[in-house]
Amino acid sequence: MLSEYEPATAELEPDVIRDLFKRLYQNLVPKKIRHDLGEYYTPDWLAELVLNEVGFAFENFEKIGKEHGSTAPFELRLLDPACGSGTFLVLAIKRIKEYAVEHFLEEKALSKIVKNIVGFDLNPLAVLASRANYLLALGELIRVATAPIELPVYFADSILAERRSTIAGVEYALKTTVGTFSVPVAIVEKGVLSKALSLIEECVHNNYSQKEFKERVTKELRVLDENEVPALTNLFAEVSELEKAGKNRIWTRVLKNSFAPLFSGRFDYVVGNPPWINWESLPEDYRQPSRRLYDKYRLITWTSKVGAVKTDISILFTYVCLDKYLKHVGNFGFLITQSVFKSESAEGFRRFYIAPEETPTPVKVLRVHDMVELKPFEGAQNRTSVITMSKGKETTYPVTYVIWKKERMSIDQGASLEEVVKSTRRLELVAAPITGNIRSPWATAKPESIEALRKVVYQ
Repeated sequence: MLSEYEPATAELEPDVIRDLFKRLYQNLVPKKIRHDLGEYYTPDWLAELVLNEVGFAFENFEKIGKEHGSTAPFELRLLDPACGSGTFLVLAIKRIKEYAVEHFLEEKALSKIVKNIVGFDLNPLAVLASRANYLLALGELIRVATAPIELPVYFADSILAERRSTIAGVEYALKTTVGTFSVPVAIVEKGVLSKALSLIEECVHNNYSQKEFKERVTKELRVLDENEVPALTNLFAEVSELEKAGKNRIWTRVLKNSFAPLFSGRFDYVVGNPPWINWESLPEDYRQPSRRLYDKYRLITWTSKVGAVKTDISILFTYVCLDKYLKHVGNFGFLITQSVFKSESAEGFRRFYIAPEETPTPVKVLRVHDMVELKPFEGAQNRTSVITMSKGKETTYPVTYVIWKKERMSIDQGASLEEVVKSTRRLELVAAPITGNIRSPWATAKPESIEALRKVVYQ
């Protein structure tokens, strides 16, 4: 199919090729597998709406940059922790390129984009599609590259990097088909994990001995102490043994990808469409480590009559990403099932506090878009909504709650946001907990009616 395209199309009409990759991905991966992975690929208009809602618009970059403590708009960072084929990343790159052209900053755009627009995904084929789309989105900027660049889309699990305590100290562990790799937490916290893994890869390739590797690490990574160098040397020895056994040279890349969530830092914006998978559909070996995270963030009361089986992994995904990746004053926009605002089982989600610290961090809900009637995902009946939040402020009620209504029978997947807005109408309502319990399901009504409704129900 690709061979039928004019090669120049990638530069002249990159959106045409990007759409092809998205379609190829959706048709190559069986529908059942995509369902099991909770994957529903986001139409561009819906991703555009999310970016608008969190304020990632080039006309706002300077204003938002100052609010986020940055004097340069290019320093604003965006993460999609479940990037799929890269829709959010590509649209973000497009907006930055528009800003660069408008302000004659094209020569700076490439380095800033690959540093600050980042994606993770747990599906390797999705990562390949996303990297291809990322590259196409960069387009003509590649011509100004003076050195090799790394496309910052990583094959990684955004929520499950296992942290454990050992006799040697606290470490992160990664289970693979050839065993479990581990790195000390300190190496991550000191910001040298990426450099350390690159050093391991180089030294394995050049057949360094353990002694030679240790000497080089001691010289080049001076921030490491006497306990951390041996741990890194052990990791080098494990990878070297795989090389000698003919297990090809992928393992440092696998480690670098898998540990990417640990060294990518925090972001001004976290946006995306997390996996929507019910608890009972998760593999057993994924349930147990994820259950520990549900407990950590106090998202589920396991003895509740509604039980864990009614919860969705997207709830956990939301809180982990708010906690691990979003800056304190950052903006957050996710597509999420509308049931989190209405069901008893999502009481923990409606806490809107990140709970693992002694002093919980508040999260402010800014707005909800209810798109249940639109059914924006092709071939799916999901109860879709968009939630936007800001970290560091408390949620106050009532919250703005917008219900989208169709004016036409269906909405084309390729429609623009402007076209979708014209073919729909929106009811501007507000929402608030229906009872005195701040975590109770929400009632939605017109602003002048909400308090009266709550009083009737509460009494």
